[in-house]
Amino acid sequence: MLGSAYPDIAGRFRKKEDVKKLKCIEPPPGREVEQRMYASWKELDVKLATLPRHPKKYTKHQQKTWRAEVVHLAAWTQHQIAAIHPFCEGNGRIARLMTNLILRRYGLPPTSVDFGRNREDYLHALCQIDRFGDYEPLETLIVKGVMESYKKEEKLRLRKRVA
Repeated sequence: MLGSAYPDIAGRFRKKEDVKKLKCIEPPPGREVEQRMYASWKELDVKLATLPRHPKKYTKHQQKTWRAEVVHLAAWTQHQIAAIHPFCEGNGRIARLMTNLILRRYGLPPTSVDFGRNREDYLHALCQIDRFGDYEPLETLIVKGVMESYKKEEKLRLRKRVA
């Protein structure tokens, strides 16, 4: 993804030991990154395998619970990437991309939240996970972005009908 901009480091895990701390998140030393990422991807594989793709026969309550599980998985993945900070550049972009890929995999629109513009809320949400295991603030940011995407899609559909 960053091959043109950073050909020397694109696609490679960082080896640097000293990484800038993100508010309360202190990424692991470079020598631990590869092991932590592989462990994280293994856990993600298990989580993806256990969450059904399209529960069309679910009740409304079951669908709501299922969507909450999808959002939680997206938040968990985003936090893993932010916490491990596996690359020298582009960690935030990769985290957002993974979040949106998970949402799309399960039929939800991508989150339109600009985590850069909402940086303080985003960093607070990550700290809540690190300190208390509380994913709710990050899940709330993701849900707000999904709802914004739904609204944008609806406006586009309405414009197409009128045209």
